[in-house]
Parts: sequence; structure tokens; C-alpha cells
Amino acid sequence: MGDLTSSDNSASAVVAGADDELMDAEAYRRVLAPLGVDLRIIPDVDHMGIVYRPEAIKAIVGALGEPGS
Repeated sequence: MGDLTSSDNSASAVVAGADDELMDAEAYRRVLAPLGVDLRIIPDVDHMGIVYRPEAIKAIVGALGEPGS
């Protein structure tokens, strides 16, 4: 993996559940937000919920952007 501090991260996005039992969503905020990564932490979503909860899917689709953009 390359050095994230020296690249354009504006096209990068991370979607995480605030209640993830395996990953530390707040650590993403501390590390990725200063780098310009689009970070979306979804309240009340756990590790598995990120792939099926409606609010998580909506955030993922939103992070992908509109088709053709």
C-alpha cells in the first residue's frame, strides 16, 4: 500500500458501523479524516449490519456517488 499522506484521497471513502465489534470506527476518524478520506460512520450499525442494514446500504450507495459522475 502506498503512502496515503502524499496522494489525492478525495475519491476514497470508508463506511463503518459505529457499533462494530471488530473494527474501531473512531480510529478511522482519527486516522483517515485528516487525510481527506470521505468517512461515514453509521450510528447503531455493527460489524455485520454494515452489509445489510438499510441505513448502511444507503450510506454505501451515497459514498459511491451518482452513476456517471
